[in-house]
Amino acid sequence: MGKLDDLFAMKWVLPEHAQALSHHYYKESLSSQPILEEDALAEMNFLIQQSIHEDYALAVTWFVPEVDARGHMETEWGWVKGNPSQGQIKLVRDEDFWWIDLKRLVSVERV
Repeated sequence: MGKLDDLFAMKWVLPEHAQALSHHYYKESLSSQPILEEDALAEMNFLIQQSIHEDYALAVTWFVPEVDARGHMETEWGWVKGNPSQGQIKLVRDEDFWWIDLKRLVSVERV
């Protein structure tokens, strides 16, 4: 076998093709938002209300949509501020804060 045979054995990939493959595999790594039962929603609402009134911290996990209703989960802890009846809560820590849409909540736990 000569150098010419080795040359044809190489795989050529255009930059656009590599980018499209990368985007495809990234989309495949994302997950859909989980559907929660009514009991879980009621329990999360109860913990949020208690956290506001009794001022204790919560660990909150929420869904962040990215591509075609698929996304990833984020988890942070902090104190809940604001009025949940407006459709979102503000999770506050000393150095940062997050506005979280109640429709995107996945789990709420007492810290």
